[in-house]
Amino acid sequence: MHKPKNKRKSKSSIGVFPNADYVAVIPIIEDKSIELLIEEPLKGMVVGTGPGTHNQEMDIELGAVVHYMRNALQTRIEIDKTGKDYVFIRRSDIVCSE
Repeated sequence: MHKPKNKRKSKSSIGVFPNADYVAVIPIIEDKSIELLIEEPLKGMVVGTGPGTHNQEMDIELGAVVHYMRNALQTRIEIDKTGKDYVFIRRSDIVCSE
């Protein structure tokens, strides 16, 4: 039996295309002079998205500013083409977008 191919595609503005439900973000560092008792989510700008999975639709657009869980499993990769560090996280770790 022939399985239909996934017609969804990865999107990227950095030339590296995340797989499955991964999202590539550039971390946005904000200066915090006062420490809060409640941990705030981290913030980043989306520069790449995977195509999603059968149970996780990719509804995040390139250029969106997102807040993601501080304790999310993150993979930090330096891309030679740009010389910048990018963080790859799962879509499910994104709390909200601006």
